[in-house]
Amino acid sequence: RRSLIGFGMSSKRKKNSPLPGPSSMKRARSAQAPAAAEDVDGLKHELEVLKYKEKRIGHRLVLEKQKVQEAVEEAKRHKSVSAKLRSRATVLATAWKQVLSDMESILSQAPDNGTENTFLKQILQTGGQKDDDAEVSALLSRQKDFTLNLLKKCIKIPVSSDSERKMQQLVAEERKAGHELVKAKTELEATKAALDQTKKEVAAMKLDHEISAKKAIRLEKSIEELKIANTELKLKNDSALVQVKVEGGVKGEQNNGKATADQTSGAVVDAKFAETYKKKNNELREQIVGLKKKIWDLEVQVKTPKDENVKSTQVYRGLENQLFVVQQDNKHVKDTLERMTKHNETLGHQLITEKQRYSELKSHLETKLESRVSEVVAMRIQRERMQAKNQEAKLEKVESELKATKEEMEKLQAQAKSTKDKMDKLQVDSETLKQLTEDKISWRLLIRGLDKKRRDLASKLSAFENLDNEKQSLAEVKAREETLRNEHKKLQEHLDKIKDGNLATELDTQKMLMEELEGELNDLGTSYGEIEVENSNLKDCLKEAEKMKSKILGERAKLEEKLEIARKEKLLVEKKCDHLANLLKERENHHHKFQEHIEKQKKAAMDREAAMNVMATQVEAYRRQTLQATQEAQKKLNAEQDKASPIEELKKQLETSEKARQKLDSDKTHLITRLDKYKKRLESNKEAGGADEDLQFMLDESKRKIICTLCDTNEKNCIIVRCMHAFCRQCIDKNLKVRNRNCPQCQQAFGKHDVKEFWL
Repeated sequence: RRSLIGFGMSSKRKKNSPLPGPSSMKRARSAQAPAAAEDVDGLKHELEVLKYKEKRIGHRLVLEKQKVQEAVEEAKRHKSVSAKLRSRATVLATAWKQVLSDMESILSQAPDNGTENTFLKQILQTGGQKDDDAEVSALLSRQKDFTLNLLKKCIKIPVSSDSERKMQQLVAEERKAGHELVKAKTELEATKAALDQTKKEVAAMKLDHEISAKKAIRLEKSIEELKIANTELKLKNDSALVQVKVEGGVKGEQNNGKATADQTSGAVVDAKFAETYKKKNNELREQIVGLKKKIWDLEVQVKTPKDENVKSTQVYRGLENQLFVVQQDNKHVKDTLERMTKHNETLGHQLITEKQRYSELKSHLETKLESRVSEVVAMRIQRERMQAKNQEAKLEKVESELKATKEEMEKLQAQAKSTKDKMDKLQVDSETLKQLTEDKISWRLLIRGLDKKRRDLASKLSAFENLDNEKQSLAEVKAREETLRNEHKKLQEHLDKIKDGNLATELDTQKMLMEELEGELNDLGTSYGEIEVENSNLKDCLKEAEKMKSKILGERAKLEEKLEIARKEKLLVEKKCDHLANLLKERENHHHKFQEHIEKQKKAAMDREAAMNVMATQVEAYRRQTLQATQEAQKKLNAEQDKASPIEELKKQLETSEKARQKLDSDKTHLITRLDKYKKRLESNKEAGGADEDLQFMLDESKRKIICTLCDTNEKNCIIVRCMHAFCRQCIDKNLKVRNRNCPQCQQAFGKHDVKEFWL
């Protein structure tokens, strides 16, 4: 009994049936030829598919290498950003120490002013920090209005148009800085929303990764099942070979008797069969060579991803080390931020109390100002009603008091400016702290993204390890092919012996061996088909794994693009913060220049005040001299009228009086010229935008002393002796015509003889 499954014949034959003839062999060959052609085409197609997959895998590996390099660069950038954050924290600490030292120096230099110094000392002890942006901006605006009102009421410093423009520019720059801060906040909120979206996408990727892991587990199970099936097929083939050899020996003994009769006819058939067998062996050799090439290509394809897998593991370890360094840096930044936040919380609680104290101090200063202004107005009214001698003394006292108030208000203004500068610095510090907290949140999100990338790479490494199992299955196929090749060599050696020896005696045995070999080849063909089915299943599984891998890579690319966008937005925010810091520095420089300009104008105003005081003292001295001269002349005239002195003596006295009058006239003209000079100087100062209000006030006072108070046009040239009030001649003549003999200022009665002329 022989098994002829591959040739389309029944496996069971009768005991006395003859050997298969040439017709049956031709049928078997014709049935086997299209199957072999189909196998060759399938192998060619599989080779093309494997080459295409190899190209795709190489391209993807290149992309993964590029992404790994980008991840390394991102880690380096994160390290630089952490260093910048450390430097910012140190700068903030130094700035806060400098603010405290400046306030201590201000308090040590300033005199004790009661509530003002206590308020500043409390600020120094507690520190100043903003609690709410809206409240701080309201306080700053109130502080500005308060300082401006103080300047308008008491501190009469000339403000030029250039200084006003500078102030307007500073206010505009403050507004621009506020708008830019608002924009930066909105952009940070947008980045937060984008990071939330990336979190959601990462969660979806986690689900996909879990699904792919489950599929990989299923593939491993199927590969193990295929290995078990391969071992069972090997055992079946071995048992079939043993049975065929036993049956071949039995049938050879039975057919020895019939060999002599059929020897002549079988010789021709055996020659043809030998030729067909050679052809078939050559075709099998070619197929074996093709299978060897495929196995070699598959081994190369298995080795290349394994090597690349090793490289990716090395890169992955490097990334893990960099992540560890970045995490340590982040811990240091977190500690500094926690310290600063605790300090800010304490300062925020203390700032509320300081605001209340500031409002109380503001109300106290406003009441004090109002009382001082009312006192100054009252003193001015009393000065006009009092007599000349008492009036001058009181005016001196009031002016001394005004100077003292001016000095106090200047000190208060300096203190207010210093507090304002400190509040601005504290506001900038709080904004930098906010930026640090926002950078902390972004760092946390980036670390989470890197952890997720690490997990994805670990899953990919497990997928690459599954390729080792496929390599083992290919090695087993290769071993089976080597066994077949050895058997083929043995058959060829038997054929050579048949040619050399007696063909008639050994032909029957060779035919039996050929039939056994054909049965084995058919069994091998069936097992090879099963192996091909298993390989196709494995290829399908690999295709699905590659699809999942491509999906994961696409999602990873999207995440990396989003991370790059977030990093660019972060760089833009940092640039804007630097721009704001530069604007604040420029504003401080403008403020210092403006203060220097104001100090120069103050010095010029003090010099002018000194000159005007000297001039006023000279005018008053000349006026007293004229009064004394007129009184002496009047006394002499009265005495001589009583004594009835002669005319010559009167003429001499008149000449002396005229000489004195001429001297007084010359002095008056000299003083008028000096006044004109000072008037021109004042007009030039007004045109230049630096007119001094104190000098203008003194000019008005000197004019009021010289010009008549009734008409405000003519100069004073007549005096009422009883009350010593001076007016112009025209106004007194009008009152005398109307018979109004009372002084217009003090309502004291007088006569014609009480009116005397004088010259300034």
